Amino acid sequence: MRAFLYGSTFVLMLLLLTACGDQSVSNYIEDTDSYELKDVITSSADSSDYSKVYQVNGKSIEQVSDELKNWREPEEESDVVDGRKLMIYGEELVVLSEEDGEAQVEVSEDDFVRDNYSPSFFNQLMTLAIINRFLGIDGWGTVQRDRCRAGDCYGGYTSSGGSYRGPSGPSPFKGYSSRGGGPGVGK
Repeated sequence: MRAFLYGSTFVLMLLLLTACGDQSVSNYIEDTDSYELKDVITSSADSSDYSKVYQVNGKSIEQVSDELKNWREPEEESDVVDGRKLMIYGEELVVLSEEDGEAQVEVSEDDFVRDNYSPSFFNQLMTLAIINRFLGIDGWGTVQRDRCRAGDCYGGYTSSGGSYRGPSGPSPFKGYSSRGGGPGVGK
């Protein structure tokens, strides 16, 4: 009986640890009291894709970055360049920036990044090869750069903010998805 109880306890703890490890950065942030939802930017290509912006009062970019890395190491991260830092967690891109000395955290789904971000946003922060791998699309930067020539692609919240409307043409990436799974698997 004792072996059964120890075995059951071990399995339960393993399941709990696995569930915590699968938590998205969005869920982690929403479960943390120090992050206040500031804005939600909807994709111009698909209204179910979005980017959420959070204000973090009393913390710097470095403090928020350390907090997120203590929660879970990102797959990729950049240095702080021109007051911005990028971190990639699974299917989410995290942009850390500061506004009036307070950290701001923007969490964008991969599909939002794919259809809306300007490739120039990533200059000096991450190579387009890393972004192509994150999105699962070879040559994303080249195709998206042509689409963004009119200047209406997303440049991050600090430059585009709540006034973002998106590219006027449809997304050339509608058949692409970096999300795994088969039929019936949701976001």
